[in-house]
Amino acid sequence: MTSMRLEHVDYHVFAHESAQDFSEDVSQWHQLDGQIKLSMEAGTALYISWGQGPLQYSMEVRETTFFHQELLHMVSMDKHPYWARFISHFIHWQFEDAQHQILLLSTGEEKIFLSSQYEDGMFQGDSVRVAQFKPL
Repeated sequence: MTSMRLEHVDYHVFAHESAQDFSEDVSQWHQLDGQIKLSMEAGTALYISWGQGPLQYSMEVRETTFFHQELLHMVSMDKHPYWARFISHFIHWQFEDAQHQILLLSTGEEKIFLSSQYEDGMFQGDSVRVAQFKPL
């Protein structure tokens, strides 16, 4: 488990997703093909997306982008109900399973789950699902 203070959250989405207004969407979960950027204190950043380890299409956390930045559009998520409760707090993250299909972010009491799932719920997807509840 790792912990840092969160300052900003951005979704980096592809052109085909940019019409969806993630910043206003309060459905049960968000689904994006791109990545999530967590800007932490001291200017560090973490990028979360689907990757290749330990399985193909597992959740990964990196200090560098997963995609060429010119392919992505940024959507600020700081004020969205999913993320606003995490801003300015220390967040902890850990994988919930050995195959890294589910990544839990928490502040202690507050939780959000990131998983490599398709819209139909199948795991090992080339997408990121963001939800307030633990995926099945």
